[in-house]
Parts: sequence; C-alpha cells; structure tokens
Amino acid sequence: MLPGMSSVDPNWLPSTLAQSTAALVAIVGGFLVGRLVSLAGEATALAHRLDELDERRRLRAAALLEVHRERLDVSEQWFREHHLEDFVRAEGAVDVDAAVESFIPLGSSAAEMRPYAATLADAVREAFDLIRQLYPAPKLPPRKFPHAVDELAGVPQDVYEQVAGRLIDQRRSRVLPFQAMISSPRGDVIYRRQDARIAREEELRAEVTMLEAERVLLDDQRSRMARPEGVRGGLIVLGLFAALGVVFPMIVMSLRPVPSGPGVRVSLILAFVVGFVALTGYMVSQVRTLRTRAAPATAD
Repeated sequence: MLPGMSSVDPNWLPSTLAQSTAALVAIVGGFLVGRLVSLAGEATALAHRLDELDERRRLRAAALLEVHRERLDVSEQWFREHHLEDFVRAEGAVDVDAAVESFIPLGSSAAEMRPYAATLADAVREAFDLIRQLYPAPKLPPRKFPHAVDELAGVPQDVYEQVAGRLIDQRRSRVLPFQAMISSPRGDVIYRRQDARIAREEELRAEVTMLEAERVLLDDQRSRMARPEGVRGGLIVLGLFAALGVVFPMIVMSLRPVPSGPGVRVSLILAFVVGFVALTGYMVSQVRTLRTRAAPATAD
C-alpha cells in the first residue's frame, strides 16, 4: 500500500446497499402487512355478517313458507267449495284449465290452482270408481263416510259423501238438482284474514328477495377480499427488491477476498437501481389506482 493512502473497506458498498434496501423493504412491507391485517379483520366481520344474514333469511323463509301454506290452504278450500259440484256432476271428466279460469280464489293464480284442480278431478274420478266397485248397482253406498272400509282410506271424506249422494240419487232414478256441500258463509272477517295473509306473504317474499340480493353482494365482496388487489404484486416486487438489494450484496460480502472491482460495484448499484425502480413503479401504480377509484365518488 502506498504511503498516505488509507485502506478502504470493500464491504462498504454492498453493506450500504443492503441496509438501504432492507429499510425500504421494511417500510413498504409494513404497509402491506397492515393491509393484510385489515383485510383479515374485514373478512372476519364479513363472515359474521354472512352468518347473521343466513339466519335472518332462514327465519324469513320459514315464516314465508308457513304464511304461504296457510293462504294456499284457504284458496284451495274456496276452490273446492266452488267447483266440487261441477266436478262431481261430470264425474271428474272436466276441463281443468276452463275450471281454473272460471274461478281463481283471492290471492292465488291460475298456475297455482291448476295442479290442485287436476288433483281434485282425479280424486272425484277415483271416488266414483271405488264406490262403484265396492257398492255395485243396485246396492246403495252409505251416505256418510265409512271409516271402517280400508279401500276408501285415500278418498277425501267430503268427496266421498258428495259422490255417494250422487250415485244414490242415480240408482233411485231420481237425479235431483245437485245439493252442494254445506259450508258456512264467508263473511268480511274471513276475507280480511285472507287479505292479511296475502299482504304478509308479499311482505315476507320481498324481505327474502332483498336478503338474497344482499347475500349475493356479500359473496361478491368476499370473493374480492380473497384476491386483494395490489397485495400479490407488492409481495413480488418486495421479493425482487430484497433479492437484488439484500441477498446479492450479502453473497458478494461472503466471498473471500471480497471483490471490489469496478464491474462488481456497477453490478451492485445496477441491481439496487432495478429493484428500486420496480418498487417505485409499484407505488405509482397503486396511487393511480386509488385516484381512479376516487374519481367517480368525487364526480358524484
């Protein structure tokens, strides 16, 4: 070594670059970790919100099903009272569509009543067939439903009694004007109750629809949270910067003797610059993304 010249530590450049890179990685990594922690908290809150929403939807759906069943039972009863006379007179051979179109109970629809009308027509036909088999002419069937006859267990009691009365009149050769089954008159209270069921059913259906729509939105939000925008890119950039600015200088410092030629110094600086540019580009892209998201809100 020449007199008057001090020795220079060859580790100063890689050590300085490694420390600078580590500091920058720690700062940016802290922001990313904070965001991940925030996302984890939001995901937990969202999971609780989804559980609460599912429970509310389950309760509303159960209430809707109960009210719908009550309203439909009343509608079917009214349809039965209105059409049973015609169905028995025709022995079940009726035009179901025409019967439905001629009378649709309050709060129901043709599509809702059509299956019930077909079932009622089938029940009338089966009742005629069974009664004729069990009580062939000129034998008269009992007017009251014979509970002891197992073969008639599947026949509704009111249908049996109407069909049996029809057959008795036919076999006695005195087909009288059909006597419809006796039912209590429906007053305003009955209609008001049905109106209340209809209103409650519509209200519950609207609530269930709203809850289902909210569930779809929350599912979409959860799927976006599972793929946080910018986090993966940030981790990749930090990994690249750490490899170029920390790992590479440490490898250089681990060599013996420590290389200190111009080529090594240029390589170290170039690696640091590449990593720093990548990190800066990532930060700029995130700022632009935030501005793009804020622009519509500002315009509104």
